[in-house]
Amino acid sequence: MIKGTAHERGDRRAVPAGYMKMMASGWKWLCSKAVPWDLRWWEAALMRLFFALVIFFETFPPLKERFASQPRPNGLAEWGFDFTFFADPKLYGTFSGIGIAALALYVIGFLPVLTLPYLAWFSIATKTLANSQGGISHSYQMVSLVLLAQAVVTVWCFLQALPFRGTGDTRCCCLPGWLVTHLRVERWALYYSQVVIVACYVTAGITKLLNSGGMWLWNTPYLAKDLIKTDRQNFYSQLKEGGGEVAYVAALLEHPMLARLLFSPGLLLELGALCALLGRAWGCWVGLSLIAMHIGIDVVMGLNFKVFEMTVLIFLVNVPWWVAYAAGWLTRKRTG
Repeated sequence: MIKGTAHERGDRRAVPAGYMKMMASGWKWLCSKAVPWDLRWWEAALMRLFFALVIFFETFPPLKERFASQPRPNGLAEWGFDFTFFADPKLYGTFSGIGIAALALYVIGFLPVLTLPYLAWFSIATKTLANSQGGISHSYQMVSLVLLAQAVVTVWCFLQALPFRGTGDTRCCCLPGWLVTHLRVERWALYYSQVVIVACYVTAGITKLLNSGGMWLWNTPYLAKDLIKTDRQNFYSQLKEGGGEVAYVAALLEHPMLARLLFSPGLLLELGALCALLGRAWGCWVGLSLIAMHIGIDVVMGLNFKVFEMTVLIFLVNVPWWVAYAAGWLTRKRTG
């Protein structure tokens, strides 16, 4: 490679247009193949329960820091929204209490048209405040996006149903949507939850290619610097013994092809996460692969994405359905 080329500089314009055309073609093909799952009522109920537990333990604990300002506005804060009122413990306790009540109603499927928008707002608002302090984290973006997707689907179906109420017209996917959740609405809410989950990974993959001029895989040996940085951050945060020494950094630098082989499956998996929308089996295998990728990142880099893993486990892998499927298959085999 000639020194100083656009690829070496990481010029975004150097990314071949074929990348984007390929993704666009893949998306069109996927849209023709992907359909919402034929959801059972008990599946939907368990998904709501498990996701509510994730939200409760990750979103509603008291804020560790009382941020009284937004020195580096991020997200909605850039548009002038001020969320510093969460710094008031009493006010935060009130909003949190309302949120916990909304979670309980969400689990039983009651008043989804009110509970989901509130939960989405609370998750986005509190994380926007935390991300407006100068350090940006995307650890909780998947939870906020799933809540937002479900809220939009529920409200949209509710509004679409309004003109047809009392007429016997069943064109809308939502019949009693404002009071109790409807299985057809749950079906579409799950589908768009899966879409935003997949979008998180595909966006990450495309961003890697764009920001590196298509050379991300070739430059992976230099990730050794990030490994050292993350290890030292963990050491100074937790004062663990042995901080600042990463045994495999030297191996990655001395054998660059090893680094490329090690990190290439992750990029390919992010770009191919769209396949999770092709059905239950695809969703399960892609979901398990994504969880394995996160576990590997945790081991190698010390970066924990437990919230992502749990959300993928709930909405893509969907363990209860596979347990029921296996039980039904064994029963049929014994009786047949």
